[in-house]
Amino acid sequence: MDSQQLTPALSVDDSPSLSDSESSSGIPAEQVDIIRSIVDKWHKKPLQIANDIVSALVLHPKTNTRARN
Repeated sequence: MDSQQLTPALSVDDSPSLSDSESSSGIPAEQVDIIRSIVDKWHKKPLQIANDIVSALVLHPKTNTRARN
């Protein structure tokens, strides 16, 4: 096996696109953006990242509500 032929990692562009208002899992886009910005800080410890995500979700209750029609 040639060690030079490695499978490339998935890039952000390979991920499924999300609608402007809500992700495929039902999470509002604003929360997805908050989570992505936190995860981009890979220099942090995993538990700190998880804590930041929970804090962001709790501190931004407006993004927890769905639009009512």
